[in-house]
Amino acid sequence: MAVKYALTPKGNPGKPDAPKKYYAQTKSTGEVNLKQLSREVAENSTTVSDTDVLAVLNDLTKLMNRHLKDGKLITYRPGSDVREMLNNVKFEKK
Repeated sequence: MAVKYALTPKGNPGKPDAPKKYYAQTKSTGEVNLKQLSREVAENSTTVSDTDVLAVLNDLTKLMNRHLKDGKLITYRPGSDVREMLNNVKFEKK
């Protein structure tokens, strides 16, 4: 499946008379919530239930909130599987 995008014109606020530049902007195909993710993870596992996975994801969310409130940065660095997916993703103009 391809990532859908649209070209959006954006002007330079510092130079209102300058020509606008077009930028690719991804278009959503929907949302996924923690409950859906937990079901999918449990389907791929024989040892944990969706309830167990959901409990871990909920705790992760709470911990991230606590660390962000404490002024810590939560920097996401994609693993090799995500980097490989990004190298192979197809884009489709909407």
